[in-house]
Amino acid sequence: MRNLIFGINITLDGCCDHTKVNGYEEIHEYFADLLREADVLVYGRKT
Repeated sequence: MRNLIFGINITLDGCCDHTKVNGYEEIHEYFADLLREADVLVYGRKT
């Protein structure tokens, strides 16, 4: 059975608009590594 990993960019105050916050390089590297290891990616606003 495969692992299911859910990721969302959200601030502590509940903002999830990617244009309002700047990510740090370590965060980008962490999620890029997760994506490289993924077998399947599922995208969609109602997924």
